[in-house]
Amino acid sequence: MTKKDKKCILIVLCLFIALIIGMIYYLFFSGIILFPTYSECKNYEEFDSIETDFERIVEIVKENGNGHYIMINGLSKKDDGVYNDINLNKNAVDKIKRIMEYSCLNTNNKWCLSDIIADDDYIRFKYDPIGCGIVKTSDISCYIKEKTNNECGYNNLHGDWYAVYC
Repeated sequence: MTKKDKKCILIVLCLFIALIIGMIYYLFFSGIILFPTYSECKNYEEFDSIETDFERIVEIVKENGNGHYIMINGLSKKDDGVYNDINLNKNAVDKIKRIMEYSCLNTNNKWCLSDIIADDDYIRFKYDPIGCGIVKTSDISCYIKEKTNNECGYNNLHGDWYAVYC
């Protein structure tokens, strides 16, 4: 092998190593998310400052019955595969906006609480792609056992409000 061949192999090897280092940097330090994890939505500091907003939305959801709701532009309930808008006053719309802002800020704007699942025993605000969120229920251990097969963890935020980590 000549000096020229060795030089070419060394240059190719250096380029390959630089490419690997660049890919590692991009994956771990650029903010790209390959698989969302519950650790991205676990911070609920100052929940008490927004709890009344959550309470009002729970009241509206209970008035409209159990089911799947979405809070993208206001509040819509899924009926027979179609989302129907729920008429809200300006105060309720403002509360939804504050909930969305609060939840987005708590995940560094990666995810937002957008879905609500309502049942007789609980109301769950959830981050759709991740699955974790905030649940209002009087019996969290029963909720965890029945709804998640003990696959979720939780901590109490205040009263009947819990952060659920799946």
